[in-house]
Amino acid sequence: MKLTTIAGMTPVDRALAERVHITVTANAPDLTPRTWYGMPAYANVDGKVAVEHGLQAVCLLRAFLAFRTEFGGSRLHGGALLGAETVVGHRCSSGSGTNDSATLICVDGRVKAPQARTRRTRAAVVDAARDLFLERGYAATTVAAISERSDTPQATVYRLFDSKLGILRALLDVVVAGDDRPVAMVDRPQVRALFAADDPRDQLAAFAALVVGVLHRAGPVHRIVADAAKSDPEAATLLVDIARQRHDGQRRLARSLKLAGALRPGLRERDAADLIHALASPEVYGLLVLDRGWDPARHRDWLASVLADQLL
Repeated sequence: MKLTTIAGMTPVDRALAERVHITVTANAPDLTPRTWYGMPAYANVDGKVAVEHGLQAVCLLRAFLAFRTEFGGSRLHGGALLGAETVVGHRCSSGSGTNDSATLICVDGRVKAPQARTRRTRAAVVDAARDLFLERGYAATTVAAISERSDTPQATVYRLFDSKLGILRALLDVVVAGDDRPVAMVDRPQVRALFAADDPRDQLAAFAALVVGVLHRAGPVHRIVADAAKSDPEAATLLVDIARQRHDGQRRLARSLKLAGALRPGLRERDAADLIHALASPEVYGLLVLDRGWDPARHRDWLASVLADQLL
């Protein structure tokens, strides 16, 4: 079967993606984090990768559903799977509903080069978009301009990101995380260390350092999103999503402080989360650092101090 990159997700794709569990076992343990359909999957130390219940599985999904009875030794050809040329099906079990599953063995050694090229192309597009968004604003920047600045064909830009908003989302992911590795923030060392801290003041100091580091990278981009949200409904939705994700993480911090008995008497967990949400916001960072010229270190120390005063 010739696998092709899927240009868009249909409702049928989404429904099927919810039904299928696919495991890919690579033939080399160093083939760590990689991407399907522009979305991350994770490898453990023995090289196994699980892609479960979601849009990440879509590139494998159609192949599996169409050839579920032929996976025992059949070959599939195409670059959409792990960037490889050839894979061999193995241990296919077919059932109904959520019981559908398959395991594939990657047998092609030429996996890293296509991935590296795609990663470099994505990085070039994201870097060009950041510069253009800051120079011209989101509304005035076209995909054609991003294509030209990044020296990437428009068709490739659309294949990798789907839309200008998709590029903006990817840019946000990079500036928030600090790199393009497909590792969730909750799994990054700084966040793990934050929640492992025993002393509440140390925990808040670690949180302040993390927040200011993120905002130092993401603050200008957040302003781009906020400006775009004034006239673009999709950007407005993105802005709401950003705030919701921030609040979810901050509520986790508030809950940690509550469970440790560290919140000051009478302060509810939800109110503590709201205080963190306001004080550690991109808007406050923008006012103090971008507008008033505070040094990020000064903002970090201020944030740690005011959080401790308000919460503990």
